[in-house]
Amino acid sequence: MEIDDLLESYYTWLKNNTEIVHDKDSGWHAISTPFTGIFNDMIEIYIKIENEKILLSDDGNTTDNLDSIGVNLSRSSSRRKILDAILLNFGVKLEKGEIRCECNINDFPKRKHLFLQALIEINDMFMLSVQRIASVFKEDVEKYLDEIDVVVTKDLKFTGISGIDFNFDFVVAGKRQEKILRAVNYLNKTTLTTFLYAWGDVAPVRKKISKKDISAIAIINNENRPIKPEYLEALRIKDADYILWTERSHEDNIHKLKEAA
Repeated sequence: MEIDDLLESYYTWLKNNTEIVHDKDSGWHAISTPFTGIFNDMIEIYIKIENEKILLSDDGNTTDNLDSIGVNLSRSSSRRKILDAILLNFGVKLEKGEIRCECNINDFPKRKHLFLQALIEINDMFMLSVQRIASVFKEDVEKYLDEIDVVVTKDLKFTGISGIDFNFDFVVAGKRQEKILRAVNYLNKTTLTTFLYAWGDVAPVRKKISKKDISAIAIINNENRPIKPEYLEALRIKDADYILWTERSHEDNIHKLKEAA
């Protein structure tokens, strides 16, 4: 097979995996591309033709999706600077949460390609940013523990009954008790399940080795986002405690952490 054939097969794949939905009332056309966003769903572009001008928009989906995973552009000047650099680089704008650009008919192929690149880069960059946010929250938790005089060991790995090693953010080790702590920046089904599985797998082994009472506490970042009650109930059912970050100064929460020390 020649390189020309390979390229042609790619163009065919790209065309076959691009879908268009027309809205005659609004004049907008939704184009579903084969490129994936934050939630592994297809990135969509919205296009409207007005005389000789073509409007391109993401309908606010990119910033909405980022906001739903805790990456809020308005609360961080550093994130906004990175976003502005991407927008400038690809010649697009952010207006009222919506990423947009305009072009004429002759420039459409290039402008549409650059617009899609901008959406992909913003998605990719902030997927990596989630890890940085989690790291910052972990640092906040460490500072909090130090302020209330709770001595911890950081980043300990314990082997569970499955033989798998699990890493925990902090461990408070006293003479009779051992508390395993996890800083949870964003509590969803994935982070909840991961924590509960690790805790359930490690607890019997740690109890046997240390011959102490073993408990687990998830310190959960609930600032600017609600926590589903069923997630907290799941923690209780699995004998794991929790501290909501906005309630970290409550005496009973401080006591939970200090009683093992």
